[in-house]
Amino acid sequence: MVTIDKEAFALLNEYSASLKAMAEKLEKDPGFSAIAAKSKQASATSAYTVLEYAFFEVITVFNFCADPATNALQKFALVYTGLKFYSPNFLQSSSNLRTILNEQNQELIDHYLNYSQKVNEYQQSLSPEGPVLLYPEILKSYNRGLFDEYASMLYRFASLIRSFDQNNKDAESILKKVWELTHTPGNDSKIKAQKTAPDDNETLEDALQELNALIGLKKVKEQVSTLVNFIKIQKEREKEGLHSSKLSYHCVFTGAPGTGKTTVARILSKIYKKLGVVSQGQLVETDRSGMVAEYAGQTAVKVDKIVQQALNGVLFIDEAYALIGEINDNYGQESVATLLKRMEDHRDNLVVIAAGYPNEMETFINDNPGLKSRFNRYIEFDDYTAKDLFEIYKLFCTKADYIITKKANTKLKKTFQEHIDNKDETFGNGRLARNVFEKSVERQANRLTLNKEPLTKILLQTLEAEDIPNL
Repeated sequence: MVTIDKEAFALLNEYSASLKAMAEKLEKDPGFSAIAAKSKQASATSAYTVLEYAFFEVITVFNFCADPATNALQKFALVYTGLKFYSPNFLQSSSNLRTILNEQNQELIDHYLNYSQKVNEYQQSLSPEGPVLLYPEILKSYNRGLFDEYASMLYRFASLIRSFDQNNKDAESILKKVWELTHTPGNDSKIKAQKTAPDDNETLEDALQELNALIGLKKVKEQVSTLVNFIKIQKEREKEGLHSSKLSYHCVFTGAPGTGKTTVARILSKIYKKLGVVSQGQLVETDRSGMVAEYAGQTAVKVDKIVQQALNGVLFIDEAYALIGEINDNYGQESVATLLKRMEDHRDNLVVIAAGYPNEMETFINDNPGLKSRFNRYIEFDDYTAKDLFEIYKLFCTKADYIITKKANTKLKKTFQEHIDNKDETFGNGRLARNVFEKSVERQANRLTLNKEPLTKILLQTLEAEDIPNL
């Protein structure tokens, strides 16, 4: 007979319900559903709904960190979670629950174990080297808030499954790999082109509120606010038949990595749509890999393809100075020449934002008269302060349902200040805060596993000072 204490069962019940609620939230999101439907991975299971595919991913995580063939408690957790997704009414009967706990309903158990095996075989067909998750990869580009919520739910579920293994063999390494699976999906290098569509229900005020809610970035907010006010006045002058100043909406974002340039570009694309600068407002993100080909005759084709995706919206080129890598980089020169031609051809329905390090971007723009004439609006992104990094860390905690003790707060502030005092050109800004948070969660998982205490909700939520990594 399977034995499970009340606290562990309450956590399993809560996490199973939260996983289903998260999947239902994704299923109701039309933008996410559209992207998921076009995915090559999802096409192999096109007969399934978003909710069903989300359960596939739950099983993938489960298979990665559990051994249901020999562990009855983990086996119960799989069956219970499956029923929570598909047959919650079945679980309302205490006799049904006892049946599963006693492992008497072998038909039901076999059904979910067979389900698990099929998902495992599907994962093998996708990637023989190891499991992959589709939804975190989509969400990381589509909606960072949903990504944090979804990935954290999967990881916490995995942590609970590991706690059901009394031996807890290799728990530390397994949970670290689960974190990589859920939080660093696919290849972290830039995708050749990512497209983010705005929410039609959002207003201009919503977009401005989103901008102002960002941590730090005081100068950026002021410059965007000035730009918005100028556009508003020019639109009003046009309505009154007055002469209005022609304004270039193209921008250069200068700053180190991790300072929020891509995030602000997404918000600015929404603002441009609401102000009537562009009609659709989608943001297409790319870099050199999306605009420069390896073979003669292909670069112009790549640029045209990217531009077509961005028409009536915004094209965001990260590390734009890398378009021209070497002095004799003919393909890079061709990409810039083609881009300038398309900017002229579509001057009324295309906005381009070029981003990168300050010095490199200044050289890149000034060395090309065509670029210099089109890009005359610079927005500078300063490095984050230690206080900013601390606030970003706390935001990650809030989104992922973690709390930090006073001692952990003190250590965090000291750690971030040490990073600031010793920063160099590799300083990661917001990415540093994310990395410290991720390492904190890993260290917490190791601590809880080694202590072998009965897991409670408060233990799983709390980050102690010893969980904060040192410099």
